[in-house]
Amino acid sequence: MLTNRFVVFHVKLAFACVLAAGSVASAQMTLTPQGTARNFTLSTFATGFASSGGIGPIPIDFQNDGSILVGTYVDNRIYRFTNTDNQTVASTPFLTGYPNAELAHGIAHWGDRLFVSHYNSQTIDELNPDGSVNHTVAGGLGNARALLANPANGHLFTSTVQGVRDVNPNTGIFTTLTTQELDGITISPDGSTLYGAAISGGAFGHLLGYNTTTGAVVFDSGFVPGGLDGTALGFGQRTGFIYGNLNNGNVVEINLSTLEQVTIATGGSRGDFVSSDPSGSGDLLLTQTDRIIRLSGIPTPGAAALLGVAGLFASRRRRSSGVVA
Repeated sequence: MLTNRFVVFHVKLAFACVLAAGSVASAQMTLTPQGTARNFTLSTFATGFASSGGIGPIPIDFQNDGSILVGTYVDNRIYRFTNTDNQTVASTPFLTGYPNAELAHGIAHWGDRLFVSHYNSQTIDELNPDGSVNHTVAGGLGNARALLANPANGHLFTSTVQGVRDVNPNTGIFTTLTTQELDGITISPDGSTLYGAAISGGAFGHLLGYNTTTGAVVFDSGFVPGGLDGTALGFGQRTGFIYGNLNNGNVVEINLSTLEQVTIATGGSRGDFVSSDPSGSGDLLLTQTDRIIRLSGIPTPGAAALLGVAGLFASRRRRSSGVVA
């Protein structure tokens, strides 16, 4: 079983070998001066995850009820956390019906429907609320990794060894968006652009963006050192930036216009996936070897709307009081 699991992460484990066994769990991520200047903060969301080869928690999905689902590599469970800091795995409930024969490599939802992607069985399954399998949505997906729902139409994008598949969850029919092998995919709020970390071929280590209608490449960051894995877009005052969780324990900010790369946090253990809080808090949850770190200060779409409303009221108050901005 361990051999099969290591195959799942054949690329990612190339970076795990540089981590010293005695230092993995104790590694502490800290902000760089650039991260501090951008008003980011770090806190610990959850600890106590078992790990193997430097890999612990992987997929994260924020639920409609405010809870957060996290899939784990070692025990193949899906835990349901609250959206608060300083939690532990030992005191957190898990979906008792989930058949933990293999890792839920990706978790996504559309409305009240919950989906997981499975690497070994190459499927996307729809789950019941207790985690039991409702039915298999699609199979033959070429070792499905990351999973997300397209906000424009509810289709499911999953990254596979044959490229990115666009799956209709109602029919199970899928098409191929790109044959480039990606990991850590994320999507723009309007569903028009999908981003992912290239993990094979000549574009290895690049963050690539694809038009979700045509499949054309519309963005290329150039090489990102450190093992780019999970990605998440910034919003509000951070619109125009994308953030990468790196296998070397760093977090990088990439300017989508200038391609400038800025390390905003460093010293973590092993970064894998990253997920953005849709509540408007501006937080990102970053998976590490034995914990999940919260990076605060990146407004999400809800926060961006609030910022716009606040600006509108501020403008009206200035006009009514005769104050010139």
